[in-house]
Amino acid sequence: MNHRIKNNIKRISIFLLVNMVCLFLLSACGKTNGNTSATSTDTASATDSSESENTNDAVTVMIYMVGSDLESSAAAATNDLEEISRSGVDSEKVNCIVFTGGCEDWQNDLNIPSDKNALLELTNDGFVKIGEYDMLSMGNSQNLSEFLSYGVQHYPADDYYLFLWNHGNGPLIGYGKDTLFDNDSMTLPELKEALENSPFKEQKLGIIGFDACLMASLELTAVVGDYADFLVSSQETEPSFGWNYAFMHDCGSVSNQELAVEITDSYMTYCEEFFESKPFFQNDVTMSVIDLSYADELGDSLDALFAQAKEHVSGDYNELARDRIGSKGMGRASTGSEYDLVDLYALADSMSDDYPNETKRIKAAIEQSVVVNKANISDSCGLSLYYPYYNKGYYRSSWKKNYSDMNLFPNYTAYLERYEQVWLGTELKDLYQNRLVPQDGEKANQFKLVLTEEQQREYARGATVIFKKYGEDLYSPIMISDCVENQNGVLVADYDGNVILCKDSEFCSIPSNHLTDWNDEKAYYLIYGTEVERGSPRNKNYEVVIVEYQVELDKQTGEVTVKNAYEVNHDENGEVQDGKQIPIDPKEWDLATFYYYMPSYLTRDDDGKILDFKEWEEKRELNGFEVEPNFTFTYGPLPNDGSDYFLAFRIIDTKGNYHLSELIPIDTQSISHDEDDTESDTTSESTEEE
Repeated sequence: MNHRIKNNIKRISIFLLVNMVCLFLLSACGKTNGNTSATSTDTASATDSSESENTNDAVTVMIYMVGSDLESSAAAATNDLEEISRSGVDSEKVNCIVFTGGCEDWQNDLNIPSDKNALLELTNDGFVKIGEYDMLSMGNSQNLSEFLSYGVQHYPADDYYLFLWNHGNGPLIGYGKDTLFDNDSMTLPELKEALENSPFKEQKLGIIGFDACLMASLELTAVVGDYADFLVSSQETEPSFGWNYAFMHDCGSVSNQELAVEITDSYMTYCEEFFESKPFFQNDVTMSVIDLSYADELGDSLDALFAQAKEHVSGDYNELARDRIGSKGMGRASTGSEYDLVDLYALADSMSDDYPNETKRIKAAIEQSVVVNKANISDSCGLSLYYPYYNKGYYRSSWKKNYSDMNLFPNYTAYLERYEQVWLGTELKDLYQNRLVPQDGEKANQFKLVLTEEQQREYARGATVIFKKYGEDLYSPIMISDCVENQNGVLVADYDGNVILCKDSEFCSIPSNHLTDWNDEKAYYLIYGTEVERGSPRNKNYEVVIVEYQVELDKQTGEVTVKNAYEVNHDENGEVQDGKQIPIDPKEWDLATFYYYMPSYLTRDDDGKILDFKEWEEKRELNGFEVEPNFTFTYGPLPNDGSDYFLAFRIIDTKGNYHLSELIPIDTQSISHDEDDTESDTTSESTEEE
């Protein structure tokens, strides 16, 4: 068996399964709001060498830096330390100290140990190590609280800033990923404990900032509101390079609010410049500054809304669920993971018809509290909210308890308790118990599915799935499209016979992909299950990583552009993509292999109804094709390669249950093909038994 496939079959198969399941219906129909400003987005046993206290009384910047894979793989922490050193920060006004840990291999000459926590201090000659400490997890609240106490004791100042550097995974998972302690994160309750046990229980931080992904949430404002004046954070993911620390030049010479705004502006400007220089890496980016003096009002306005909504769950659940589903989801399209985060303003907009006064109050609180919000995407107000819907698995296993333990918003928590009683129910499956049979449309390869009145009432969203047949009742899903039109209970597939193709000088085939978002001019696809490698497996320089691509289709010209290519790094369950994304330049690699989800046997229940494909019995077999480094993505007809292709509708009801229709054949003979562009993929396909 091929050595590379043998080493990666398990992780790729898990990765593909998760993506085919979790990426369903990534797009969210949020509503634009006027608030969005869019731009082009045991420590006591220290061996401390710093004997004397610094008496500078201007500003002390404390950076809590969890190096993790961002440093060991991409030297991202080292690069930011160098940015700070080059920023021209005034050492007469500004003290800057950094507490490090959570990394197996630091990529600099500062002698930062991997088996201890360490303390760095910025000097006129750059950073120097001034202390080493017995190692604790960077997710341990004691580490953070003692670092903060040390900063106040040894570096007294008028203002203190705390910047937390690393991955972020939203309010339910938390901040940081200590790779030396089983990827331990600091949860929001642990963060609150650290701040409560620090000097900032009595005096507030001027700024608390998260150079990390997905942390700009209402929950975080409630946790840190008593300990800081301003919060700087992102609703979306960040590239691995994170903030542009050139802003450090102005520390001590501008107000706290002005500096917070500058952090946001410099980050977005740097992202734009980076994206211009790296056309293959175009992240969705956001950054906002929150005035935490409004944190209580934000929480109270949310509770006022859901005090009303919780009384209507039993009678109006379907409408409430559709309001939730129709709100902009954060981190979904950019990671292929489901954190169940929604934009707070978009949610209020969705619920405004039924709760006009309460949603008006939330919108006003957002407009007061969000000092500035920058984004290169629509429907980003600067604050997100955890609202469960798609990720039932994590909700059942841990997120329900995690949210309850936060004890932040009593009425909203009570609403979720009532909401889950319906959401987690299974009775809606009865509505789809009969077989769902698609029909041919008026044109060739046009398909529709007629719903009953009851099914229409409980319908939330739809998708289409294209399957490739490998044998008797053996299929593999190769493409999902969320673009399905609901014409008064008749679902119409937006499919014209064309698909995303991967092409090099000799070969053309379909990569596993997902149409996640679209508008009148563009369509956006996520391509997954890709492995890139360079060097030789026999040499030390051999590298192999799994990559995701995000591509953009121009509907007018048919041109396909790679917007984003990044290294995939899921959690141990293969479900959640970890925080900051490390960019990958496809042209720098020797070989790319595109894998399909493992073929599975079409499986039915006792009544003969097709189960959702995630429940089919897998055949332990991995299929894929290799391409040359100069490959491109194109848009063209489904290959007439001798394979049989089928289409099915995939429905999600208001309770989050999935239902798959019968499979209907696609007539590849009726599609126009350019013989020079499309070849059979059977000659290049690799199929290996595990």
